[in-house]
Amino acid sequence: MIFKIVVIILGVLIILCIIAILSKQASEISKMEHLETQEIINDIFVIKAGSANFYLIKNGDEYIAIDAGGNKKEAQRELKKLQIPSEKVTVVLLTHTDFDHIAALGLFGNAAIYISKEEVQMIDGTVSRMLFVKSKLNYSYKTLEDNEERNFGKIKVKTILMPGHTKGSASFLIDDKYLFSGDNFSLKNGRIELFNSFFNMNDNIQKESIKRLDEIKDIEYIFTAHYGSIGEEQIMLFNKRFPFVESKNVATITCKHIMNDHFPILYVSHDENDGMWQFLCGNEHGNDEAMVVALEEVYEVDSSISEIADLPLGYVAFRQNHESAWTIESRK
Repeated sequence: MIFKIVVIILGVLIILCIIAILSKQASEISKMEHLETQEIINDIFVIKAGSANFYLIKNGDEYIAIDAGGNKKEAQRELKKLQIPSEKVTVVLLTHTDFDHIAALGLFGNAAIYISKEEVQMIDGTVSRMLFVKSKLNYSYKTLEDNEERNFGKIKVKTILMPGHTKGSASFLIDDKYLFSGDNFSLKNGRIELFNSFFNMNDNIQKESIKRLDEIKDIEYIFTAHYGSIGEEQIMLFNKRFPFVESKNVATITCKHIMNDHFPILYVSHDENDGMWQFLCGNEHGNDEAMVVALEEVYEVDSSISEIADLPLGYVAFRQNHESAWTIESRK
């Protein structure tokens, strides 16, 4: 009898956990901003299928797909709207292997499928995607190395490894000017930010990956799977507005000397465990002098901290005065 009660209680708890997860998932998806199916710029098409966008790039008489959406039937219907035969898709580049990026792969029987080499661990049973859930890819595939450049017909593709969302998440740079980012970051509030933490495997790793965007020059468009796209003018504004990859309103630790008395920031730390930033003046402080403020507020007081906006996790930066150069050291 007791065993039966325990089983019932465990069953109820499992059901409640599943309900909570599904509710959180729906809440996070509601924050996203998907594009409707259309030719978004010349020879680049966006398709809305399920709760994700995927893209097609015209390549002569054929097409290259970036991901494959979250719903096969919807993808088939939307392709018909664009009058694009699915058999004309001859290459599929997967930014990662979550279900909402591979659901319509069955439509592309003539296509060679590519993933990053590091993403293999997500589909071979080595790594769980979330808790006990593991990703699957029931199609043959080929792998791409980080920074590998390959030509598919007239199209040049560079693979850029950007782990964090999954172990092997990648972005694809097309012809040195179009970046397809999958879920490697979001576009929110006029800037590039972390993707939804609920879906990320590791926010801190993704934060480091986003810094790789500094390696890419002259991007004309960025295309995401869940947060639309932006053009060159918006990208330039993003680069000028705010140098940190964190949200403007993320909590940071500082002191009253800096915020109220405008002392220069002479010591900065970027905590390895929780990613917290600390901006201090170098003086001794009592508890009543500490402040927790938004990162944007600190930046507005002293914009010179943009020089160390890419300070790695677990490192500190310090300087003698406001005009001197920063010294950067590991805390280990």
